[in-house]
Amino acid sequence: MYVTTRFIGTERGKMKYLFFFLTEDYIESQVRIMQSIEPLLIKLSSEIGQEGALVRPFRNFERDTLGDVMRKEWSTDNRNRLSKTPGILIIDKDFDSFDPQRHKWLHISLRGLINSSGDVQIFELKNLFTLLIGACKEGNILDIPNTISKKSSAKDLWDSVELKPGVCGISIDLKKAMEFLWGIVKKKA
Repeated sequence: MYVTTRFIGTERGKMKYLFFFLTEDYIESQVRIMQSIEPLLIKLSSEIGQEGALVRPFRNFERDTLGDVMRKEWSTDNRNRLSKTPGILIIDKDFDSFDPQRHKWLHISLRGLINSSGDVQIFELKNLFTLLIGACKEGNILDIPNTISKKSSAKDLWDSVELKPGVCGISIDLKKAMEFLWGIVKKKA
């Protein structure tokens, strides 16, 4: 896991993916939330191995790193989705060369796993990370937009995805998308 003050300059190297943990300072200041999420982020990072790297901000630099992401050329809809933190942005390019209009990307909002009291649904988050690890190792996780385009008649899958024509990446509704990610892992097994 990389911990940084800025996402600018983050390079992929020989890894397939960069997983950027998107958060804001209000999340970091809620100690209970981060105490719940932190061990799972460490597990995600260690189990991805050479397939990818998790990149997260140092405490008190959340606004800077999120700003780095938001300064990219996002559509208005995608910018709004990305601002719903916490979340994970997955890319297969160095951060500086990444262009969301030209390159594949995947955004998964984790906001749905935190209730109004600030409690994290640990079991669901653990399952999501397990699915991401499996999908990362067993297939090309960024091919999800192509898979969805081919299966766009499946209402349950389509309902989980916020995909606009001509856009290279997608945002996923977490609860519905976990079943889809599990399908990727099973298909490769």
